[in-house]
Amino acid sequence: MADVVFFDLDGTLVDHRSAVLEAIGQIVQAAPNAAAPPEELVTLWWTLEGRHMRELPGRSVLLR
Repeated sequence: MADVVFFDLDGTLVDHRSAVLEAIGQIVQAAPNAAAPPEELVTLWWTLEGRHMRELPGRSVLLR
């Protein structure tokens, strides 16, 4: 069981936005013939992440 839980509400511990943009950039470089342009992939990512965050609360998530 965890003794401490950190909440990073403003991105000071982990720069999530930059990590997402870097990951998408790497995906685009690895798949230059992707069906969607990078800007569309970024928009899709934020849309899916928002949906995930709205649907996740109240559910148990077990990491093994």
